[in-house]
Amino acid sequence: MKFLILAHRSDVSAIAVAAALCRRHPSGACRLVTAEELVLAPRWAHHLDANGVGSQVRLHDGTTLDSAETGVVLHRLHSLDLPQFGGADRDYAVAEMSALLQSWLEGFPCPVINPVTTRGFFVNRSPVGWLALATEAGLPVPRLRLTSNLRRFPADGLPPADGSTLPVGLSLAGRRFAFLAEPPGPNAHSVLFAGEEVCGDLPPGLLPACRTLARLARTPLLRLHFTSGGRHGVEWLFSNAEPLPVLDAAGLATVVRLLERAASDEAQTEAEVA
Repeated sequence: MKFLILAHRSDVSAIAVAAALCRRHPSGACRLVTAEELVLAPRWAHHLDANGVGSQVRLHDGTTLDSAETGVVLHRLHSLDLPQFGGADRDYAVAEMSALLQSWLEGFPCPVINPVTTRGFFVNRSPVGWLALATEAGLPVPRLRLTSNLRRFPADGLPPADGSTLPVGLSLAGRRFAFLAEPPGPNAHSVLFAGEEVCGDLPPGLLPACRTLARLARTPLLRLHFTSGGRHGVEWLFSNAEPLPVLDAAGLATVVRLLERAASDEAQTEAEVA
């Protein structure tokens, strides 16, 4: 199997990518596998030994997913549910299955687009986490203040990030946690990064920092969101990142090219080794 896409049944973008690849490649070259198919698969074989990691997953329709025979994986799963378990057992089962899926994906010898990280199997971060990573990458970000005591560290004109009235957050010993952020500018922008390809207009000066952000996040497929026109005038400020972006026609074509390049590069590397 050349292309393996892991996604939820409701992920219309993943379905569109799979359909485009099926039109462009021979029958059987692409397979979209849902979270339900994975967790309900009748047979899993996953081994780790001195020779490396290997796995074979047989789905209910008889298809076998062999990690050694896959050209590239697109990972778009964001949650799991195990309906065969109930109550407290379900949380434990989800944690165990997530760990298995994480080890499974880490063991693929082929490229995995948006791979698992030390943060876990699912590709996600909080808004604050993305802002921190964007700052590390060198992107301009809005003013932020996270405080546990607004008396000692006042708002300084920054409104609550969630749009509520002060104070924000949980109470602890009479204090209040607050997350304050500079209001976003009125103009919204978004740019899709797919490997080395960029889909959308971006000020050239921001390109190196955006690539650094994608590298730090280990997320080569990423939509970055910006605002402009606020306190900083026309300057673009990073606002958030979307690791599971909804794809328009241009984004769809960009992602298809990313997967085809990754699979082609992998095949060429295997040929050179052989």
